[in-house]
Amino acid sequence: CTFVREPSSGTVIQSELANLLLMSEDLREIQDVRRIIEPVIASRAAVNATEDDLTELKDILREMEEVDRSGGSIFDLAWDFHHRLSQAAGNSAMTTIVAILYEMIRAAERPLYDRHFDTSVDIRNHRRLLEVIAQRDPEQARITMVEHLGEVDEGLSRAIEDEQRSADSGSVASQT
Repeated sequence: CTFVREPSSGTVIQSELANLLLMSEDLREIQDVRRIIEPVIASRAAVNATEDDLTELKDILREMEEVDRSGGSIFDLAWDFHHRLSQAAGNSAMTTIVAILYEMIRAAERPLYDRHFDTSVDIRNHRRLLEVIAQRDPEQARITMVEHLGEVDEGLSRAIEDEQRSADSGSVASQT
């Protein structure tokens, strides 16, 4: 005999927490890949970017600022910036890898980004990246990307901890 029952709120919350924990491991691994390749991309973009590349990066940054002022999400535009930066580096395989990373991370990171990240810091970091790339300083571009990704790592860690705390407090509330 088989019985079907609706899941309790506690079961749903535990499932959400399990998904969050699995997702956090995936995000950390993807961030690790980003830390390996994106500093090289930034360095190469400082050497290889054309004036058209720089103009397009400036346009994306300007759009990020406009969307942020209007209260919208800049998540996709930040990734557009990284994708365009990879194109400016002059290696189509790296551009493909960045596109794949975006697809891997989009569903998991965007909700965290929109709820927990300081967009003014993200815009400032992208502006700084563009400045050093326009100065044609490959070593400073590499360093600036490392710093940017470090801040992304910190933001993700804070966001995941906040989400876990929320899930834990929701689980405790549903049990009382």
